[in-house]
Amino acid sequence: MTHFFNGLQIRPISKILHIGQREINIISKFLVTGDLVIVSVYNKNKEERTFHFLHVSDDQWKLIEDTSGTLCVTVYGVRSENYQVVVSGQITLHHKDDNDTIYMLSMNNHTQRTTSLFHIQMEIDDFDVEIRQNVQTTNLQTSTIEFHCPVTRESPKSYIHMLKSDDGCEYIREMKHESDTISCQWNLQSRYKYQYKIFHVKEASTVIHKYMVKSASKCLSFVTHATKSEISELFNLAEKFRAKRLSNRRTTKTIPVPYLYRNKPRNHETIQEAQRTGIMAKYIKDNNGDQSSSINNQIHGLFFSASACKRTKMPPEFSYFGDYRLMIPPQHLLPNLNIYFADFYCQAPKRPHYVTLVLTKPGSVEDVYCSPRLPKLNIHSNKFLYYDPHIGYRVTKACHIECLYTEDINLTSMREKIGVVETNITNVRGRGQSRPEGIPKYEHCEDCNLPKK
Repeated sequence: MTHFFNGLQIRPISKILHIGQREINIISKFLVTGDLVIVSVYNKNKEERTFHFLHVSDDQWKLIEDTSGTLCVTVYGVRSENYQVVVSGQITLHHKDDNDTIYMLSMNNHTQRTTSLFHIQMEIDDFDVEIRQNVQTTNLQTSTIEFHCPVTRESPKSYIHMLKSDDGCEYIREMKHESDTISCQWNLQSRYKYQYKIFHVKEASTVIHKYMVKSASKCLSFVTHATKSEISELFNLAEKFRAKRLSNRRTTKTIPVPYLYRNKPRNHETIQEAQRTGIMAKYIKDNNGDQSSSINNQIHGLFFSASACKRTKMPPEFSYFGDYRLMIPPQHLLPNLNIYFADFYCQAPKRPHYVTLVLTKPGSVEDVYCSPRLPKLNIHSNKFLYYDPHIGYRVTKACHIECLYTEDINLTSMREKIGVVETNITNVRGRGQSRPEGIPKYEHCEDCNLPKK
């Protein structure tokens, strides 16, 4: 009997899958007309894996395989419109079994306990894949994902893509590509965690839709970047937080910025290199803060704090990040730079909040990267770090302001400028250095997190 569900025609099926001389009776309560059936066959004796792409509507499901060894067979029912796995089942065929034996396999909802696409193991070497998240020029509200995997010189190259979203849904499809850069074939939500795996395969020359696995990528785990509009929403949260924190203050809501300052251990490689060469070189931004931030591991810079001690109006006498401190008056760094809002976060309950601003030289690599991704601020009118020609540079009291300066610092010439100070901090607290990977944002704070999707 044929049924309809949400306008889709549902077909309970009982169909024979032929694998060599073996037969498996596939039973499923429902599949949609037009769905794909993807069969993964692993030969344990040869340690080889193949994939076969079939259709529910095919007259016969017939696979050409060597059945002399033990075969682990996994069958996936896949929606043709988005390639989501909806049902699956697994069975093992032993070579000692009678060829006349008809196996029974019931395909149930894809629970992923044993049939997960990401449980597929390969004995062959894994290859590395580089992920790139690009902003579409036609629609700045979404990002496109690309994977770079130079594994072969053949063209076109055949790959099987596997995707798993944070809600547990899994997807699979086969694609041919002319180059080493592979565009993700799914529309991915922003600010969402995914896993991705790619099999490099070779299509059998004598059998249609049979693919032999040649190599497999390592499993990638990544978070899609927040869009520019979402970062603007985060800026609004930061502004709301600032206003709330300062609503009862009868005194000034900002303090002067005598210095932009950064702390590092004196034995840190970047400080030692700067002392040798006279150049404090920028380096890649870590994963500190919001995990969906588009600047994480993407742009280079040097972090400076703009927030002074509220009591002394000077940088604090202690440091959590090392005993070397470089202090530069803001007028030596800030003029003629573009300022972008990048992040608003905290790291634990009842801990300080931070706003991250990115300072870029117009037209620089970092500026070109930030412009389509981050909201640009006006140095004269924003409420976090601004310049008033009558009273100079000011910073809010509501939260800590950190600035990612995206140029190298020429210490040799900077030391000749008035007010630049290099000093030793004796009161070093905590670890005395930052964590190389950064500290992720506290995801349960109601002040600095956008609503979950």
